[in-house]
Amino acid sequence: RLASVTQRYRRYAMGGLVVYATGLLLLATTGPETPRSVYWGYSLVLGLGSGPLNPVLIASLQNAVAERHLGVASSLPGFARAVAQTIGSSALGALLGLRFAAHLRSDVRPLMPPGSVLDGLAGSPEAIGALAEPLRGAVIEAYRSAFAETYFAMVGIILCSSIAASFML
Repeated sequence: RLASVTQRYRRYAMGGLVVYATGLLLLATTGPETPRSVYWGYSLVLGLGSGPLNPVLIASLQNAVAERHLGVASSLPGFARAVAQTIGSSALGALLGLRFAAHLRSDVRPLMPPGSVLDGLAGSPEAIGALAEPLRGAVIEAYRSAFAETYFAMVGIILCSSIAASFML
């Protein structure tokens, strides 16, 4: 509502992106010992950052077009969001998988007994839980590192988007 009254849409959208990126950075700093309540708090920061984005985007688009194009302006954000989620999920999922595999090879393989196979560790929480220390800790750290690197990539994307958006009218 404030954005509609003040007609300062970019300020609220950029502020939401900054809060969202902060939430991602906070999540990237978590570890295996991080309490669940901290994850909830960091997720709340993400929600507070993403909350202002959609209404501000839709309102700014609706105010920027003629009345006869309101339907297109209202539906475009949903369509663009669906396409971006599909592409982003695929790209970031691939990054996460690649980084996890790299961490398994570099950090976990040296700790494994001869003849052991890494493939069973990637998709089985039971297999990870059955591992003895320090191997289990190394696998968990491989997951944590891969997620942290993916979160940092997301922050980079948000930063590039914010820079591009700052040059728009």
